[in-house]
Amino acid sequence: MDIDEIRVGPEMDALIAEKVMRLTIRCNEQDWPESYAGTIQSPTTGKPVEVWVSIPNYSDMSMIDVVNEITTRHQVSLRLVGPEYANGWAFASGWHATFIEPTYTFTDVGEGATGETPALAICRAALKFMEQQRGD
Repeated sequence: MDIDEIRVGPEMDALIAEKVMRLTIRCNEQDWPESYAGTIQSPTTGKPVEVWVSIPNYSDMSMIDVVNEITTRHQVSLRLVGPEYANGWAFASGWHATFIEPTYTFTDVGEGATGETPALAICRAALKFMEQQRGD
């Protein structure tokens, strides 16, 4: 799977849910990810109850959750560079996201990724970062 080719949409959202957010994914009859397992407290008994919730739209609107998960769990920061600064960087256009050391060195700790939107660049960088953490 080439992470740089994955587009905004359900496939990216399911990958983020599983690989970054560590959620258990459930598929529908067509083997398409549609929800994840979560728990809530029952209002009548007060006990935890497992529920299935729709996968958030990480690759478009909920990327801040992805940033929070990676930066908190791995003690790194996010560097996000917009298209207006692309000429001085190694990428040609679009947005570029990289996870970096949170110190003054700002050393890259991930490969980084580009995308047409900040959310897409962040989600691609997050998937690459998690692959590197697992040693894939």
